[in-house]
Amino acid sequence: MPPKNPFAKPKATTIRRDGKEVYKGLNVPDYTPTTPLDKLFVDLERKLAPQADVAATCRAFAVDTQYQLVSTLLDTLKQIQTFAIEEKPRAPDGNQHLIAIAMHDLKTFSKVVNAIIIYGVYPALSRYRIGIPFAKRNLSRFSKIKDIEPLPTDAEAGAMLMLIYTKLAAILEVDGDVRDLLLRGTGFSDLLVVTIALITTPALEQYAPQVDYDRVVHIGETYELYQTFTLLVSTPSPPYFKQFVFKKLQRLPYDFANGVKTLVEFVLGLRESTEVKVDKFDHVVQAIMSKPQDISSVDYYTNIITRQCYDLLVNINRPTITSCIVYVLDKLWQRNSRIITDFLFKKIWYRFNPDLNPNTPDTSVIVDEADLNNNLNVLISLSKQGADPEFLQAGFAPMIVPLWGYLMTLKQRSKPVGVVTDLLVSYFTTASETSTTNLDAIAQHLTFDGTDNWYFSWGPNGLTQIRKRVEPLEQDPHKKIQSFVNAVDRGCSEFITLLDAIGDEALITSEFLVILKRWIKLSGASDTDPFLALIDLKLLEAIGEKFGSALCEKPQEMLTVVQTLLEKPQATHSITAASEAMDVDEGDSDDEDDGDETSVSPDTVVMVLQLLSAILSENNTFDSQSLDLLKQIKSTLETEEYKSLPAAQSLVDRIDEIISGGSVQDSPLSDQEKVLKKAISSLNDPLVPIRAHGLYLLRQLIEKKSSVIDISFTVNLHLIQLSDPEPFVYLNTIKGLEALIDLDPQPVLSELCQLYAPTAKVTSAEENDVDQRLRIGEVLLRYVQSAGEMFANDASKLVVSTALRVVETPQEDSRLRMSAMSILGICCYTNPIGFLGLVGDALDAALQVLQVDKGKDLAIVRRAACVMIHDLIMGTTSSAAVPFPREYMQKVYDALKYTATTDDDLLAREQAQRVIDTIEEVSQDAWSELQQQERDKYGILKIT
Repeated sequence: MPPKNPFAKPKATTIRRDGKEVYKGLNVPDYTPTTPLDKLFVDLERKLAPQADVAATCRAFAVDTQYQLVSTLLDTLKQIQTFAIEEKPRAPDGNQHLIAIAMHDLKTFSKVVNAIIIYGVYPALSRYRIGIPFAKRNLSRFSKIKDIEPLPTDAEAGAMLMLIYTKLAAILEVDGDVRDLLLRGTGFSDLLVVTIALITTPALEQYAPQVDYDRVVHIGETYELYQTFTLLVSTPSPPYFKQFVFKKLQRLPYDFANGVKTLVEFVLGLRESTEVKVDKFDHVVQAIMSKPQDISSVDYYTNIITRQCYDLLVNINRPTITSCIVYVLDKLWQRNSRIITDFLFKKIWYRFNPDLNPNTPDTSVIVDEADLNNNLNVLISLSKQGADPEFLQAGFAPMIVPLWGYLMTLKQRSKPVGVVTDLLVSYFTTASETSTTNLDAIAQHLTFDGTDNWYFSWGPNGLTQIRKRVEPLEQDPHKKIQSFVNAVDRGCSEFITLLDAIGDEALITSEFLVILKRWIKLSGASDTDPFLALIDLKLLEAIGEKFGSALCEKPQEMLTVVQTLLEKPQATHSITAASEAMDVDEGDSDDEDDGDETSVSPDTVVMVLQLLSAILSENNTFDSQSLDLLKQIKSTLETEEYKSLPAAQSLVDRIDEIISGGSVQDSPLSDQEKVLKKAISSLNDPLVPIRAHGLYLLRQLIEKKSSVIDISFTVNLHLIQLSDPEPFVYLNTIKGLEALIDLDPQPVLSELCQLYAPTAKVTSAEENDVDQRLRIGEVLLRYVQSAGEMFANDASKLVVSTALRVVETPQEDSRLRMSAMSILGICCYTNPIGFLGLVGDALDAALQVLQVDKGKDLAIVRRAACVMIHDLIMGTTSSAAVPFPREYMQKVYDALKYTATTDDDLLAREQAQRVIDTIEEVSQDAWSELQQQERDKYGILKIT
């Protein structure tokens, strides 16, 4: 025997074990069931081992009939629920919130539920072809059953459905883990279908009185109802079933307290994605405008607008939802303004200016802290979303003075007033046409704190509320006057702060002139309230001091007022008397010469001369009309009445210099240039509504084809705003870019397409933001839809080639590829002629997606490919000039068939099947049309 080699590798050795020993350690739980729930699942796992048919499953559960099997399974489900509830209190401290069913038992739980569906729900429903087709449910992974055999008689089907309705509804009405699992997965939707089938199926009409539809729908979440009803409407169910579902779908926003909120979430897809397409806002509008015929308008809009929309606007922390709601309300306003006025604005107005019931107790709180604060949040939501200026004007105008009183109440208690100030600034910035009138309303109610019936007060939580006003106790006259003086000072200070925040020089000048003209009128009237005149005088002095340079930019009207004041023959003694009445020392008023009614008031002269000096200082040149006014003013100042005033004579000398210089002012900026300047300034404002209004002003100039619009510069302005996180800002941005494309399609489309699908290689730092590119894609999509048959030639080639480049790049973000396929589909669907010669390229891209892009992450891309193929089919079908390529027919059909049967994404399978159904319908229609043509061709040969 040769010696053993010490360097040789040892031979591999194995331990021989028989099959039983090997199997012994596999697929065996590493625990021993101890609780009743664990033992029940072990028993169920044994009984629900893959079975071939109903008979085998019946034997496993020791029952004789299919009805008994389903009944036993439902009882088992109830037993699981009972055991799970009993397990909760025995859970360790801190674990009571965890699910009582073990993770390894959830699969068995799913088998129980699916067995109920396979052996109970579908055999009964398939007799009437109701519900989602079984093949689309993808339940075969839990059973070898591929097809469902319908129950043979109506009696058996009805009994089975009633059994499921009765027992499953009872289970779902009990809170707990089982209910939560059934609501989130298979279970509730099947109960809903069973319930509707019992109500609507003519052959089962004897069961309808025993079924409570409202009981069932209120078990689940509203969102689940939207999902289920939307799916059921598209199923091949009988018309009577689908009609019932459609009516209930239409009523969901009204029937549920969160119906509108859930509608917005469902349509916009907020629970699945944060990316929102603006065109979906219109789908929400359409749904809300579709009022069910069996609901009165008053009841419908009271529920939808007064309750639900108002409550949604209260929540300012969900900007996407509030943006959508404001968009809906704006569209309703454009359709019928009375609806919004009666069902929204009146509620808002009441909570800032309530009408009192004569029987209201003196100590009653009319609007409590919470309601008043919520009302303020509603105003914030309305103002932030940049709605139509007319809409905002109608809603805000009646509340401007109460809102000012609310601000002054906060200021009196040294509370923050920034939110209210921003509201007023937003309003006066966007509602420019009537802003002077409403701004002057504040000036005339500078010390407003309520009406004769109510006043702002402080509630127990330190917030503002509205209480009924009662007759005050006698107050010391000196204290009353001093309180008034303090209120006037606060009011003037806040009014100047508001004007400064608004920053609109034209508005400030206009308001100054309004106050000045009113003051002139008041000062000449014998019955003038001196306190009101004094308020105007203080405002004039404050505005002149703060905004002197702005007031002088348009000198002509100011010079007219100056000349009127200097020529005024009567005195303004009433104002002087008011000033003295508020002096602590009342002795001066006793010595006042009440008979002097012809001399010019010193207050007036000083203010007028200061204003004239500012006008002369701020303007180096004057137009011819202003020069004529200066000559008149010079003549007035040279009269005996003003010769004793050195300031007046100094102004005469300055006027002489201006007149002798003969400088004539250049033509002022055009109105459109001023609008452009204001729009650009607004885009840099921190307040959302002002930025949105700036975009609105730009869009007006674009739509008017103004010569002040530079295409490249304006496109860049919009692109900067396109990244704004506020929904209504980028909504206005998208509208503006659409208008720019209409104004000059080729350069704007070229720039947008380059940004949407860059041709040059860029670094990651230079790469365009995906969200911005998606929004550019939305602009292109909306342009194609609005252009219609005009979308052709160079524009269509540019857009289509750009979209194809995105689709054919696998490295692109899935959302971008989906966006590009949407554009391609709409291009063909909207105007097939513009797609001539490009159908094959689009089909190649779609087939590549269906055949290559696999996996759950790319499911949305495959869905989009199916939708694009559908649009290509419908587009080519509608135009004889652009036929569907014959060489692609079989390829497309095979790819869709494969996707419909094997894709691991349910929605992708459904989309593929819908396109297959469309192909079959189109083929049938084409064959019928061909047969009709043949009959028409030979019909003339018929012998009659």
